[in-house]
This record gives sequence, structure tokens and C-alpha cells, in this order.
Amino acid sequence: MTVTDNANNVAGQSDSADAAQAGQPGPASTDDNRPPASEPDDQHDDTDDQDDAEQDDDADDSTRSSREKRYRLRLREAERQIAQRDAQIAERDELLARTRQAIVSSVVVDDSGYTPRVAELVAANMDALLDDDGVPDPQKVVDTLGAVVTDYGFARTPRPPRPVLQQGHTNGGGAPGNSSWAGAIKGG
Repeated sequence: MTVTDNANNVAGQSDSADAAQAGQPGPASTDDNRPPASEPDDQHDDTDDQDDAEQDDDADDSTRSSREKRYRLRLREAERQIAQRDAQIAERDELLARTRQAIVSSVVVDDSGYTPRVAELVAANMDALLDDDGVPDPQKVVDTLGAVVTDYGFARTPRPPRPVLQQGHTNGGGAPGNSSWAGAIKGG
């Protein structure tokens, strides 16, 4: 190597030296009080380590307690949400049962003319009355109604005929008082 090569090497050495020595220990220290970076520091004060360890323990305790507090809060929130969801599910199930009962009652009482007690007996086994969608099937309700009526001997409740509202009031079941043409003409 020539002198100019050495000069170029020294000038460019800082760039390539950093890359070449990245995994190597640092240069020896010129300070007498400080050990070189390649040697472990065996002469520093052990009381600092004890203080640091106590502070770390205190920090760990406070970190641990705050972490536990966060977990407790999360747990309480999750339990509250679960209880709220369970209450909503129970409320929904109760509404569904009442709706199904109302459907069965409308078929039994309104359409067939039996008492509400018969509707309760028909709806006793609600699962047998449901179709694939979970809605009471009117045909299954009528079939079950027929079985309940024959088993218990219920008779239909007599109902007065329903007036046809499109035909207006009649003398027998209409508005109070006798309506007549004379009253209509006089405005009374």
C-alpha cells in the first residue's frame, strides 16, 4: 500500500469502520476511572443496585396493583354486560311466549268459539304446535283443539251474532234509542 492509499483509507475509514465494527466491542477507554466498554463494570457501587431493585419492586407492586385493578374493573363491566344481556334474553323469551299464547288463543277463542281455559289446555304443549320457523301453526292448533275437546268434552260458548258494520245500525243492537226516518229528517 502507498501513502496515498493509507490517507484515503484513513479518510474513508470512519464510514467503513462503523459498518465493519458494528458487532465488535468498543475501543478501549483512556479514562482510568472507567473500564473499557469491552470489559464488564465490576467496580460500581452495589447499593445503587439494591435501591434500583427496591424501586423496581415498588414499581412492580404499583404496576401490578393497577393492572389488577384494571382487570377487576374489566371483570365487573363484563359481568354487568352479561347480566344485562341475560335480562334482555329473558325478556325476549317472555315476550315470545306471550305472543305464541296470543296466537293460539286467537285461533281457539276467536275463530273456534271456545273459552280461554280451552286455549290454555291447547297451548300446554306449545312445542308441538310450532312450525319450522317457531310460529304456532294454525292447522296444528286446530288438530290439538279437536283432541282437547274430545278428551275433556268442552262445548263451544254461545256467542251473539256479530253485527256487520257495513250495513249500519239495527234496532236490536245499534245505537241507544229508536232511530226512524222521522227522527232523521227532524235532525234528532
